[in-house]
Formats: sequence, structure tokens, C-alpha cells
Amino acid sequence: MGPGHAPLSGQSGGLPGWDLLLVIAGALILVSSARLHVFIPGLSAVRPGLLLVVAGTALWLSKGDPLRRLGRPIPLGVKLGVFVLAWAVVGVPFALWPGQSGRGVAEAFGVAVLVFLLVVASVRHVADVRRLLGVTAVGTGIFAVMGPIQGRIPIRGFGAGGYDPNDSAMFLVATLPTLVLFAISSKRWSIRLLAGLGALMALLAVVQTQSRGGFLGLAAVLLFIFLFFRGIRTVAKVAAVGLLAVGLAVTADADYWDRMSTITEMDDGYGVEGSVVGGRRGIWTRGMGYMFENPLTGVGLFNFAVAEGRSPEIAEQIRRGFGAKFSAAHSMWVQVGAELGIPGFLAFIGLFGHVGWRMWKISRRRSRWRTDRETSLMASTILATIIGVAVPGSFLSNAYWPMVWLPLALGIALARLDDEESRSRRQATRQPVAVGRNGGQYVSPGRTSGIPVRRW
Repeated sequence: MGPGHAPLSGQSGGLPGWDLLLVIAGALILVSSARLHVFIPGLSAVRPGLLLVVAGTALWLSKGDPLRRLGRPIPLGVKLGVFVLAWAVVGVPFALWPGQSGRGVAEAFGVAVLVFLLVVASVRHVADVRRLLGVTAVGTGIFAVMGPIQGRIPIRGFGAGGYDPNDSAMFLVATLPTLVLFAISSKRWSIRLLAGLGALMALLAVVQTQSRGGFLGLAAVLLFIFLFFRGIRTVAKVAAVGLLAVGLAVTADADYWDRMSTITEMDDGYGVEGSVVGGRRGIWTRGMGYMFENPLTGVGLFNFAVAEGRSPEIAEQIRRGFGAKFSAAHSMWVQVGAELGIPGFLAFIGLFGHVGWRMWKISRRRSRWRTDRETSLMASTILATIIGVAVPGSFLSNAYWPMVWLPLALGIALARLDDEESRSRRQATRQPVAVGRNGGQYVSPGRTSGIPVRRW
């Protein structure tokens, strides 16, 4: 809200409380991304994620005009997200294995996009964005504590909630900024203390995963917070990053740093000794080749390994007597390009770029408004989360998972509210509100302020 504007709490009816759709959206964050139901014995058997999606969809559609809850006009981010799913559906008949592609759309990616839409539709006010960020922070803290306990893997690190060690690291790195948000901005010291402790536990858990992609993501997130986090005092920002850096130095042992020193060895662990096609470079090169060989629809959703099985390069390696592994893409960007073709690839990259740019602009503009630095801080947090997804995701095949799509949904919701506020201000300045003595009309200098409450 800009200088001289009335506070949001001064609007008619005040701020909205939790409604049922927002509750369902928060629960979906805990289940589909933080995977907390896995840590509660017996809860997974009732499939809480499916129940929440069905209930949330029914509630959303029952509102009479469900598209209005996404925004009018429909936000570009929503259009890009829906296009990626629609293009995956279009590609099903042309997939190398149509049955695999169809099941992937119905059972995985379609559900992830539906969760994405429900989160966007649940947000009515900027306070709702903070609430959902708070739910994310709670889920991260619990995962950081329970994950290493229940998900220990004898070989290396831990993978919890259905995630392997690299996936676990990506989730923790991406959601760590939400804990930083509440550690430095909450008005209650008890919440600050809990959030700070949760951030340190998340950092320790990232170290325990032994994930190199997670380390790169952590470095990118901490660097972003140090250089570009807006809406808080510099001393608080430096203190937060400094404490996390010290925590990393204290908790990481020699074995961890030895493993991190092998980050540049891109071809280890994915191929067979003597094979020239087994490492990540070879996988990425072949993956982009699949995209250009099938430029419209790709090889089909979840068909990357099928394409590997039909690769002439791998067939030649087998003929020469080397073993071969029909691998995953090991990069969500390569995964989408190979499986959805050039249109899906461009839409997926465009979605990240659009939401990231909007968060950057909102954080910069609102950081100049002393009365609305909280919105700037939330935009910075969401952008840091997107970076925490994009960097580790460059080494993982999880483009269709909810934990990739949820921060995008929060960013789209916040950008939509910002657009609505801008439109309401423009309309207010155009409307004549009084008539002068000579019959001339003039516009009152007062303007409506703050991101408006959306009432349904």
C-alpha cells in the first residue's frame, strides 16, 4: 500500500479469515509437497491427497464462477501452466508408449496442476499468501525433523516422504526461505524463535542428504537472500545469512565437503565404465536431441526412459559389449523438452521466467513503500523459493511434481492481487467524485489503497 493510503484493516469488513478452500489449499501444501501424511502411521492408507483434491475441486466449482477465483482476466501464469498440461494431453496419442503417458497425465501431472490451480483460486487477499507461506514453513520444519529419523538410507543421506535424498534436499532448500521470512518478520518472538530453529534444522537436514544439487541450490538461495532480499533491514538480512552460513560450516563434516568437491564430475554414477553415453552430459545431449527429433509433442509424458531404450547410441554401446542404463533425464528442463516438445518446453520456461520476473518487480517496487514492505518481503521469499526449485531441479527429473508447481501458484496469486490493486487505483483516479462551482468535475486526490480483499 502506498504512502498516505488507508490501512487494509480499515476497509469494510476488515481482512478475511480462513475459509474452507484456503484450509484445503494449506492441507494440500502439507500433503502434496511436505508429505507430512507419510510420517503419521496409517494416514497414507486413506489417500489424503486425493481426498483433498476432490473436495477442493468440488468446492471450487460450486462457487458459481470458478474462473473468477483465478482472476479476471485469467493471469498469464495460469494460462502457461494449463497449456503445459494441455500439451501433455495432446501428446498422449503420439507418445512412444501412450499408456505410460496417459497414466502420467491422469495420476501425477494432472493432479499437480489441479493443486496448482486450487492454490491460486484459494487466495483472496495478501494475508492469504502469508498464511500459505506460514503453512509451508510449518511443513518444512516438521519434514526437517522427521525426515532424517524415518527416511535414513544405508547408502547415503536420507530420503523421506517418497522423496530420495536429492528430492528431499530440493524440497528443503526451496522452502527454507519461508522459515527465514518468519524468523525475521514475525511480530511474535516465539514464532521468530521457532522459525529460526526450524531454519537451522532444515539446513542440517540438507547436509544429511549429501546432495550436491541441494548444495548448489542452497548456495544460490543464500546468495539471493544476501544480495536481493527486500523488505527487511540490511542488518537482519546479513544476520540471517550469516547464521545459516555458520550453521552449514558447523554441521557439515569432512565427508560432506569431500562429496561436494565432486560437483564438477558430471559423468559419475549414471553410466557404465568405458561407456561414452552414460553420464549426465550424454543424457542431456540425447534428451535435447529427442526434443528436436520430435519438436511438436516430444516423446510423451514420462517416456524419457522409453526413448533411451530406443536410442541408437545406447544400442551401439550394447552391441560393442558395454552395459547401458535407460536413465531418467536428470534435469527437469531436459525432461520437459524431451517429453513435451518445443511448445511445452517454451511454456514451462516461460512460466518460471514470468512468475520470477513479476516477483522481482513487486519486491523492488513495494520495498520503496515503507507501509508495504511486508508484501515486498513475501515476493522476495517466493522468488527465492523459485530459485530453490530451479537450481536443484536442473539435476532432477521432477518437473511434474507439486513441490515444483506450488511456489509458482503462490507467485501467480500475489501478482494477480497486485494487478487488481493497480486496476482499482487507475479506476479511482478516472472517476469524477464532485462538481465544482462552475460545473467542472474534479477527481479526489484520495485513492483506495492496498491489495484489495476479494469477496466471493
